[in-house]
Amino acid sequence: MKLEIDLNDDKLAMLLRSALLDDAKNDGQRMASLKAEIYVDDDEASIILDEDLWEDVFSVPTVDRVAGQLGLEVEWVGSFGGSDFAWPGMAQHFKSTSDYLAVLMEAYHGQKSQSKGGPS
Repeated sequence: MKLEIDLNDDKLAMLLRSALLDDAKNDGQRMASLKAEIYVDDDEASIILDEDLWEDVFSVPTVDRVAGQLGLEVEWVGSFGGSDFAWPGMAQHFKSTSDYLAVLMEAYHGQKSQSKGGPS
């Protein structure tokens, strides 16, 4: 029995997002990877990254390598705004989400989360 891989557009986008996470060097870049808008159509991919969280959106070597393996040409687009937190560039200075959150909460003067729901 011969195995066949079914790489539809959603699976290709997931592989590209995983490659973004591989290249992420700090908490801001990991958040940018998770928030990135990734569109795949035929042999082209468009990746929109928040430049407040990932300053050099045009230098992502693992994505370029994975895209090449998949036969995709990548169009990089930077966007600004829409940050989830004040001072989005601050996240680039932290390796862990826990450390970033501690400083973020301190900046918000120890406010507790206003979330009413459970984990998402």
